[in-house]
Amino acid sequence: ILRRLGVRQADREKAMMQMLKISFGTPCLLAMIHSVIITAGIYLQMNLPWEKAFENIALSFGVVAVVYVIYYMVTCAGSRYVLGHGER
Repeated sequence: ILRRLGVRQADREKAMMQMLKISFGTPCLLAMIHSVIITAGIYLQMNLPWEKAFENIALSFGVVAVVYVIYYMVTCAGSRYVLGHGER
């Protein structure tokens, strides 16, 4: 639709990346917060020593971040391909 309206390719890509940042950023942030809360909750529920808690919270936080970053990059690449090779 944007192409038919005469929007430049660079502007279409910029708009797509902004939409993807919002679409991925919000769930990623919530997933990271959730992983921290769940990991801390497990430590509280099981009365585990807190010495290793920070390490495990950081690990779960990092795993969620890596998964979301990879998924975001793959989606961005696919979106750029679609924008560049869409209907002509």
